[in-house]
Amino acid sequence: MVNEFLNNRHEKFNVSKDMVFNLVKDSTKLNPTKRNKIIEGYDNEVYSIETKEGKHFILRINRKTEAGFENEAWAMEQCKKSGVPLPKIFLLDTIQIDDKKVEVMLQNKLAGLSLEKLQTKLSKQELEQILFQAGDVLSKIHSVKADGFYHRHREGNWDFPSWDKFMQSTINGRSSEREFIFNAGFNDREFNFMINMLKKYKEEFSCDQPVLCHGDYSPEHIFVDNKLKISGIIDFGMIEGNHPIHDFAYLSFQNPQLDLKPIMEGYKNKSHFEDRFNERLNLHKLLLQMGHLAHHSKIKDYEAVKSLTLTLRKTLNFLKTIKK
Repeated sequence: MVNEFLNNRHEKFNVSKDMVFNLVKDSTKLNPTKRNKIIEGYDNEVYSIETKEGKHFILRINRKTEAGFENEAWAMEQCKKSGVPLPKIFLLDTIQIDDKKVEVMLQNKLAGLSLEKLQTKLSKQELEQILFQAGDVLSKIHSVKADGFYHRHREGNWDFPSWDKFMQSTINGRSSEREFIFNAGFNDREFNFMINMLKKYKEEFSCDQPVLCHGDYSPEHIFVDNKLKISGIIDFGMIEGNHPIHDFAYLSFQNPQLDLKPIMEGYKNKSHFEDRFNERLNLHKLLLQMGHLAHHSKIKDYEAVKSLTLTLRKTLNFLKTIKK
């Protein structure tokens, strides 16, 4: 369900129909006849387009992130080499909109529906079958090695060279967001516990070889065809270099109703699940949830703040059981 904050944000994004059709026609040589705006996510203006020839495409316009689509295209190229099913990119360019240069990307529309839209219609066995495939696909994404941690830049370098430097920056960042965590109803004792848990995470866990993480590996970005086979993965806009736990933690906190077990069964490298997996999973969830909560508090997305507060409290309750 799209919240009011997201609706208001997307009302500001409105490229003309002619511009959308011209971009599609110039890059595919086909004749677009219909377009529908898709209101999902915070930073991209997205349209679904149908052509006279019966082909379907997705046009995305980057309204915020610098070199976002360029990085996505790089990540998709690496993942393609590892056998990850993906849409084809027909256009990656920079155009002028309202005196501002923005990136655009045109891809074919994947067969089927997103798992998010499909999952309520599936039996338990069918869902587990798809999640097993999702685990296999995720292991292929993680087979791509990253040369550093966190964000990748246009030049090919990454924000941090090591786990220690990445975690120290994270601890510093979360520590500076005390005000926004407090605004969500947490107190001084709880905040200090969170920071101490992040310090514990830095000291007691490590990552010598970061991998490419999707960053938003969730049911809305996993497409499934009518034979219940994954047809492709979309939206690599939140990629980062990190430990593989990053994608498991993100999936777990954004979709707590999903059982991770079939995903783990489909995932190739089982060694990641052997060393205090649940503890690391929840420590990484803490890292993510604090950052998301502070961000949504800053931008006054109160619906998101409410749900994030609940999930963060659940994570804290788990971590209190393993404090010592």
